[in-house]
Amino acid sequence: MIDIFGDFYKWINNVTGSEIAAFFVTAAIIILTTMIVCWIATRCLRRFLTRDKVPLPSMSIYLNIVRFTIWAIGISILLATCFGINVTGIIAALGVGGIAISLGFKDTISNLISGVQVSTMKIMKPGDHIEVSGKTGTVADTTWRHTTIENMYGEKIVVPNSVINSNAIVIKQPFRNIRVHIQLHSKSEVLSAISTKITDEVKFAVEKFAEIDGDVKILFTSIVDSGAKGTVVFKMKDDIDGPMAVRVKDIVIRVIAPYVEEAKK
Repeated sequence: MIDIFGDFYKWINNVTGSEIAAFFVTAAIIILTTMIVCWIATRCLRRFLTRDKVPLPSMSIYLNIVRFTIWAIGISILLATCFGINVTGIIAALGVGGIAISLGFKDTISNLISGVQVSTMKIMKPGDHIEVSGKTGTVADTTWRHTTIENMYGEKIVVPNSVINSNAIVIKQPFRNIRVHIQLHSKSEVLSAISTKITDEVKFAVEKFAEIDGDVKILFTSIVDSGAKGTVVFKMKDDIDGPMAVRVKDIVIRVIAPYVEEAKK
């Protein structure tokens, strides 16, 4: 590859008679070629990773590694062709100074290796609900340095890959069963009627957002002064993540609130 661009450099130099023109034209061609190859490679890899039969999770760490490799090769060709720098000598020098470099970039190297291990071993994947080092959320993505998870409040938490690789990870089951506690201060003769209204309105409101599997029920568990305590329970048809579960519970509470206030009157 270096020989091809080297011959191209000489040809441009002979045609134009200017080393400056040959330098800029060859450099532009090498950079443009690197950009095109990088774009094609990452696009093909992204499509490959999104297939159901592929055993690897779709994480950006693989794309970042491919981008880095292609650009490293492109820059090496640029240095050898346009600047006459011996890339082999640079690599040898880096090998000699590898210990110093590894010490300086210890955390970065640790995060990179940990990210590759976590993703290739399929310990977790985007969409998994996890708990690690006291942080709970849904995995959004894993890069070369960190993993991003989103908690139930929509906040993004950045966790270094080395922390995930060196600590116990709890892979939690996706949310499907929804429970919201309720206390109605109603007379026994109207309790059933109010319960029916609540369940009907909860199902109507929630299904504007996500589909419910079966009916909504209120299970009363204890009697209190002038009413009863219970729980609104229902099952979502599909698994939902933490932020969506919070949204569903918010919808339920907004439906229940007017009935609680009305029952107190």
